Amino acid sequence: MLSVIVYGRNDAYSYELNRRTALGLNQLAHQLGPGRDEIVFVDYATDDDLPTHPEAIADTLTPRAISLIRVIRVRPSFHTTQPADGPPVREAICRNIALRRLKTGVDWVLLTNPDCLLIAATGPTLSEITPALPPGYYGLPRFELPRFAWEALPRNEPEAAAAETLTLAHALQLEERVSHYLPAVGYDAPGDFQLARAADLTALCGFDERMTQGWHVDSNMNARLALKYGQLTDLNEAVGSDLRLYHAEHARRASAKHGAGRTEDPFEEFVEQVADETPPGQVETWGAPDEAFEEFPLSDPPARRLLKGLMAGATGKPPASYTYGPESHGALPHGEDLDDHLFAFLADHLAYAPSDTAIGWFGDDAGRATRFAARMRGARLANPVCMATDAAGIDTALQADLLILDAGAAPAPIAEAAFAAIIRAEHARHAANKPPRRVIGLNVPHGTFEAPFLTFTPTVMTPVATRIRFGEVAAPDPAPIDLMTGEDQATATPGKKGYAAIHRRALLPPGRWRLDYEVQLGLSRKGRVVMDVALDGASAGDATLATGLPGARTGSITFESGANGIFGGGVECRLWTDGTVKAQLVAARLTSLGERAPH
Repeated sequence: MLSVIVYGRNDAYSYELNRRTALGLNQLAHQLGPGRDEIVFVDYATDDDLPTHPEAIADTLTPRAISLIRVIRVRPSFHTTQPADGPPVREAICRNIALRRLKTGVDWVLLTNPDCLLIAATGPTLSEITPALPPGYYGLPRFELPRFAWEALPRNEPEAAAAETLTLAHALQLEERVSHYLPAVGYDAPGDFQLARAADLTALCGFDERMTQGWHVDSNMNARLALKYGQLTDLNEAVGSDLRLYHAEHARRASAKHGAGRTEDPFEEFVEQVADETPPGQVETWGAPDEAFEEFPLSDPPARRLLKGLMAGATGKPPASYTYGPESHGALPHGEDLDDHLFAFLADHLAYAPSDTAIGWFGDDAGRATRFAARMRGARLANPVCMATDAAGIDTALQADLLILDAGAAPAPIAEAAFAAIIRAEHARHAANKPPRRVIGLNVPHGTFEAPFLTFTPTVMTPVATRIRFGEVAAPDPAPIDLMTGEDQATATPGKKGYAAIHRRALLPPGRWRLDYEVQLGLSRKGRVVMDVALDGASAGDATLATGLPGARTGSITFESGANGIFGGGVECRLWTDGTVKAQLVAARLTSLGERAPH
């Protein structure tokens, strides 16, 4: 039984990664026995909201390749536990994670890269060769394919691609053998074909995880295998086979590993001077044995299971129809009959999320929250869902990893209170240098929640039909807010009773605030002047100014936003007179005092 270990990530590494990988995996699958052998693809640190690399290119893989590939997804959160120095993908730990998790009964392991085309010219396949191999470790020379050559190969027709490769390689003298000066290493770029017994690789505790720069990891393994076997053996020379190894050359674009300023693990220390078979310090820890990485066959990826679950629960009710314009603002249809539509776009944010992501749901519609949790179960998603459909549940739901805010229909007091609490919680995370969480707003586009969502959560302007806005709450700006600037600011000194000046700001982050003001007053014996702060038109605090002698009056008003409405007209700084006093507001500044006071 043979396992092939490859690794990578969904990041377009170097040049035409998707094409190179599909060419390599489809060709590799032709060398293996379906139902017996396997390809273990370690997807390392692909962004959490993206599919793994094999999932992203599955439509260009042959059914045979798909049936052989098992994906182990290593999340970016694991990468943060690794040494900081090195490229974004760590070869040693990737290969070790796979070695630790081979299926039972594997005898031989081929360590290669997904952009290599392994072709049997006329003889047996690799899977047919390995059962009779004597103990040892084996290699093959790597032949380079120019970019224009492999770009022209049909990626999902491996037989045609193999025939064309053999023809052009012979005609263009591409099969140039480059041996390494150390017999233990064998050939240049030995990591593109390292065939060894699974028992030997395990006994050596895998690859040396101290090597984080991505260079000579393969040569180090060969040097350690040579301590037991003497030197590398050419596979074709050993068994009379005619396997050819071609590499889709991709150095047209500089990468982290191949740029002129790259750093390398010291060759002398890790290859020339190797004296121990086992790397020091990793006997118990190599390959992260205690980590429960997500694994799945490429034939049944999580996103497909999610789609099947959504389809199984769909009601088949007709879709909505409406006009997108001023008359429909805040009045888009949103009832239970449209759950299928809403959950489809919400599922798009959950399809690739870590399976242990805890979800917090906030909103006034308890029925929709319950239906969402049921859909999650129907889709075989194990994510725990904490629902806050009343004020008492908000603090508990705020402990989740992903926050879903259902704006629903106005009025929505729970959603308003929840969004204020979310903003406060995320501002606290910013202050503590914790990573922000994603906030997904349902029924936000073209509604009353859109303005606050855009203000506090910089978001992608998704189409209105998705019914979703999403983003991360921005860090609060600690600078005071000068209310005396802006196009809508004006001051006046009328000779009648009423407001002499109103200065507005659309929205304030939730929390405690202080308004510092300065007012110039004229002479008055018994006039009355009041400075106040209003939230959505309702006074949140005021101060009566002393009249009498002319001159400046300064003071401050402390108030709280986010507790009683932050989603309408916002905050207003207002100067009121009884009409007998000449008054002019000359300074008004808002300063954040941090979190709201405890209740």
